[in-house]
Amino acid sequence: MPLTIIDRYLIKEILQAWFAVTLVLLLILVSNSLVLILSKAVDGSLPNDAVLPLFFTYVISFLVTLIPLGLYLGVMLSLGRLYKDSEMSALNACGIGSRQLFRPVLACAGLAVLIIVCLTLWASPWAARVEQQLKANLEQRSELNNVNAGRFNVSRDGKSVLFVKQVSADGTVLEDVFVHAKTADGRLSLEVAEQATFVRGDKNQHAHVLFERGRRYVGQPGQADYEVTEFERHGIVVMDNPVVQQALKRAAKTTTELWSSDLLADRAELQWRLNLPLVALILALLAVPLSRTTPRKGRYGKLVVAVLFYVPYSNFLVLSKNWMIEGVTAPYLGMWWLQLLMLSLVLLLILNMHGFAWAKQILLRRGA
Repeated sequence: MPLTIIDRYLIKEILQAWFAVTLVLLLILVSNSLVLILSKAVDGSLPNDAVLPLFFTYVISFLVTLIPLGLYLGVMLSLGRLYKDSEMSALNACGIGSRQLFRPVLACAGLAVLIIVCLTLWASPWAARVEQQLKANLEQRSELNNVNAGRFNVSRDGKSVLFVKQVSADGTVLEDVFVHAKTADGRLSLEVAEQATFVRGDKNQHAHVLFERGRRYVGQPGQADYEVTEFERHGIVVMDNPVVQQALKRAAKTTTELWSSDLLADRAELQWRLNLPLVALILALLAVPLSRTTPRKGRYGKLVVAVLFYVPYSNFLVLSKNWMIEGVTAPYLGMWWLQLLMLSLVLLLILNMHGFAWAKQILLRRGA
């Protein structure tokens, strides 16, 4: 059935509100994550080349949750404006009742379902794998890869401090180097050099640092038996962190791997991905009866009620997944019982909006 002019008008209103709400919520969450990522990049715990990939993985993970919520609030705001400006009364006077609202809402919900299916089944697992690989690479990188000029760079074990005045663009040449560390016998070691070069090792050789034109002081504070060594060149071996092959997290597994797995936790993750598109559809339908208001109450009058419905629903989504993992609910029930409960609630609200007599008339017509 082709869309009418009213349908296209309502779809436009819903899409505008949906995208606006989603964008605002995304900016709020992304700004907090970006501040955290940039703070790690400034203090040297995160290399600059990992900022953008990690940022995009966060954006994808946020969109999975924000698209259903944005659609839910977008439908509430757009239909609430129709009630506030008495446009809904004008539509009713023209013979367009509240039942005709479901067609444009379902059209927007269908778009949301397609987007969430692509995100949950393919994009989100890929982003989780990229994030896990980035964090694994950071743990395996040498500490000299993250040296910042003009700052006191503390080693992971806290036993040495490195200060450099300037670092080359490729990160291999350090100018005016100062190293504070402790030797194996507990003595203090201070080392200064005009320049240090980081030489990456091959398969048969470890990476090492070559200090040039410097001096080394070794001794115990409070005692005068310091060892002073001047050198033209002095090299130390830099041991990279051992490469540890980490197992993929459940969120990083592909949908095919989850489908073929017999583990209860993998089945719960698969059901989580399959339930999220259904969540968007249920929330869109739920917003139609909840958005019904009067011009005196305004378009924001039902937002508090909408939040009171959404918060328990989202919390029970997480709980139902955990209950399935822990074996509280049967695998065949999984998370589907919550969706059936919400669909029943939506049906009751729709019947209450149109009146139970309307449902009785439909049943009598079908019986006749």
